[in-house]
Amino acid sequence: TLLPQERPASRAGNRLQNGSFEAGLYPWGKQFGISAVYDATNLDATTAVDGKYSLRLPVSGRFGLETKMMRLPTSKRFTLSFYAKADAPLNFSATVRGLSEDLKNYADGGLSLQTPVGKEWKRYSVTGKIKDLPGFLYTLVFEGKSQAPATLWLDGLQLEEGALTNFSPSSKIEVGYLSHTTGNIFHEKEPAQVDLFAYSAAPQNEATVSYRIIDYWGREVDKGDAKIALADRSGRSTLPLYAGKRGIFRLLLTAGDSTSEMVYSVLPPNPHLT
Repeated sequence: TLLPQERPASRAGNRLQNGSFEAGLYPWGKQFGISAVYDATNLDATTAVDGKYSLRLPVSGRFGLETKMMRLPTSKRFTLSFYAKADAPLNFSATVRGLSEDLKNYADGGLSLQTPVGKEWKRYSVTGKIKDLPGFLYTLVFEGKSQAPATLWLDGLQLEEGALTNFSPSSKIEVGYLSHTTGNIFHEKEPAQVDLFAYSAAPQNEATVSYRIIDYWGREVDKGDAKIALADRSGRSTLPLYAGKRGIFRLLLTAGDSTSEMVYSVLPPNPHLT
């Protein structure tokens, strides 16, 4: 009941934020029900189709990746496309899923592709109509099962209304971050920081990223603007995080119409850990 009941508006362009991983990993994460941690080691600068980075996933047994929820108009046909390669024979699926009627599980969203992946970059796509599901809320899920250890790369992910087009970012400027600290758990009197990313769809020299940090009670504890120099449309810098008190905090990043967020904690050092 907290969501608008009307069908979301139709619009052109890529619905997948950070579809080429040029702004870190947000909002991509492990598939629900899978035990996995995706961190800085999964961002690969040695091979890519679009920009400087791709997503590298070492897989063994069951694996999965998914986006955050997004609202989509179900009256339109959508095309899902992505580039993929693997260093060993691998089969996996890409599926748009929504919420079940009881809101407890995922339901088939009507758009799905199952495919083997080869050793060279190749673009895969599927077009179809998305089913009406509660709240018009959907997520894109990649999943598979590997009998032997392998590595899968993904890049140039796009979900768009209508027929297949060339890959493009979801926003004119995309902003994101990359944390090198497991679980985003920082300790007092130690550096607390993340890598800040900006990616521009068109060539420009600089991007301005606004940030806010709020505490558990919703009180703002820090804010400001960060200037990021861009080369070949992308840039990267370091952002110090507020760590003046213990607690749990939320970092909010904004550049143009692109947003990104991270939850982190500041704890006292644990003397029992080496």
